[in-house]
Amino acid sequence: MRNRCRPGMLKLRGLATGVAGALHRPAHTGQTMVLFALMAVVLFGFLGLAADAGYLISERRGVQNAADAAALVAARLRSRGATEEAATAAALAYVADNEYDGATVDIEYNDYRVTVSVRQEVPPFFIGVLYTGDWVTEATATATWTPIQTPYALIALGHDPAPGITFSGLNAPQGGITIQCDPPMQNCGSIGSNSDVTFNGNPSGYIGGNISAVGALDSVPSSFQYGGIAAGGQGDILDPFAGTPKPECKDKGKITIDDQGRWHLSPGLYTDFQASAPTPTPTPGDGGGKGGGKGSGNGGGSGGSGAPNPKEVIFEGPGIFCFSGEKASLSVENNIPHRSNGGVLLYFTDGATIDFQSGDSSDLIVSSADATGDSLGNSNWNQMAIWVDNTPVSECKGQGDKNTVRLEGKGELDIQGAIYAPNSQIALKGNSNSATVGGPVVGHCVDIGGSVIFTITVPEELQTNQGQVYLIE
Repeated sequence: MRNRCRPGMLKLRGLATGVAGALHRPAHTGQTMVLFALMAVVLFGFLGLAADAGYLISERRGVQNAADAAALVAARLRSRGATEEAATAAALAYVADNEYDGATVDIEYNDYRVTVSVRQEVPPFFIGVLYTGDWVTEATATATWTPIQTPYALIALGHDPAPGITFSGLNAPQGGITIQCDPPMQNCGSIGSNSDVTFNGNPSGYIGGNISAVGALDSVPSSFQYGGIAAGGQGDILDPFAGTPKPECKDKGKITIDDQGRWHLSPGLYTDFQASAPTPTPTPGDGGGKGGGKGSGNGGGSGGSGAPNPKEVIFEGPGIFCFSGEKASLSVENNIPHRSNGGVLLYFTDGATIDFQSGDSSDLIVSSADATGDSLGNSNWNQMAIWVDNTPVSECKGQGDKNTVRLEGKGELDIQGAIYAPNSQIALKGNSNSATVGGPVVGHCVDIGGSVIFTITVPEELQTNQGQVYLIE
């Protein structure tokens, strides 16, 4: 009996032990699945974030490149005289051409700087499941420029309502105008107006470079040839002499009269020719009476006293001659030649100006320091022959405007150097055989006419100043 029951008891004991073990074993398999599911979500989230962040960084680099290039394009165009509207259009087109046509682009100009900001939305690949906000990248670039000093020979700085540049008369074969560089170069020697360019009648001429106007440009007559382009609506023409320090003449100038009746002026300050000139005792026929006519700087007067009218006025250079006040104006209405001996700068201010209406035998021959190889201590002073620095700004109303520089007549006009009168009207007219200006003519407005052959040239030293563009931010 005992031996028969033993195997059965062993089986029951083993079963009981197995059941007890099963009741005490932890459920490891279910927990692992849950943890794996949770970790998979986090893992895929990080993978999605890494992919989207990498794409965002890549787009950020592309947007920055687009902003840099757009800023450089806008700055380059502005340096060449393009308007802000034209530069902006080119910058926007550049951004769009670089696959950012849907980007938000802001462009701001400040002095000689342009700032371009580009903002581009980036479509997320995975992160949109967890983040529903904006996913964008943006970049900003700032470029600066120095303007190109185009070799302009004739400039009218005044904006509307100033008339700009006006050509009248100049009919061939008696008259005409030639504007070119010295030495002559293709497409070199331009005219530019910050207002209009007007042709009255059928003037003849040749412009080596461009005819450029901020305002309107009349249809160019067929008798008026040019080597570049002719267009209105262009960018501002810059003042080539802006920022030039004003000369100071601390010492008074002196006038001596030689035995031939010629006046010799030394460099210095002149405020009243009548007081500056020697006053010899009047004698019959000395030119000091009523028949003397109007002389240089009112120095000859029509009264019976004072120095006799000069037979000739000679500016003894090299040096700077400062004429201050209306009594110091060079006002010539008779046959009195004026010429320089050596390089000079004739500087007019405080209402003084030059009003040269020469007779048949009267000449105006003046050379700058550059033309004679002299030096006056400043490169721009060396380039100028005449500088009229007056305010208020001319209204450009013809002869009724006191702030006018008139160089006209029948005598020889030969000015080797710049004529610079940024606030004045400049009138170049005459009936002589020829008139020559060896330098740029810069005024608030310019009126050229008459039956005269004008030649205006741009010196070589003004032809090489090229603008530069820099990316600074």
